Amino acid sequence: MTWLACCTASRTTCVVSIRSVDDVAPPVDLTIAIGVLDNRDRMEFAIEKCTELGVRRIVLLDCHRSQRHNVRTERLQQKAEAAMIQSGRAWMPEFVGPINVHTCLETFPDATVIVGDQYGATPSSCTVPALILVGPEGGFAPDEQALIEARAPVIWRIGHHRLRTETAAIALTAAAVMA
Repeated sequence: MTWLACCTASRTTCVVSIRSVDDVAPPVDLTIAIGVLDNRDRMEFAIEKCTELGVRRIVLLDCHRSQRHNVRTERLQQKAEAAMIQSGRAWMPEFVGPINVHTCLETFPDATVIVGDQYGATPSSCTVPALILVGPEGGFAPDEQALIEARAPVIWRIGHHRLRTETAAIALTAAAVMA
């Protein structure tokens, strides 16, 4: 629900009048699972943009090749909240993790898994619930790739070259939201 209100204040009183109340549906069931990045600014940028695009959940993946394993989730939530307010979204994404790839896939057993690859297909329709997986710098380790491949992921091409983690997360999220 969103509320539009007007506040009038004087030295001794403050009056808030509600102008309208709108019932806002939750965002589509889209989860972005992103490998934890060593560079805090790049990680925060990805969280902000995915929030603006309207993901329902953000999963922080603690992968074998993640360089940083300690994450200040509270700070990322604050960044997401600021992005939510700035973009006029009524729903704050839920944060999960950091968790490993195996736990992530078990947590969302019914989700269509989407991954990006320069040899994938052009993004098309997105079946929800959807789980977008983006690895850390260096990509997923072979055992993580095997777990993902066992779920028969949808593979989308989001560029002709390898993308940085935060760019891939934003591009895949945008493609899923637009599909």
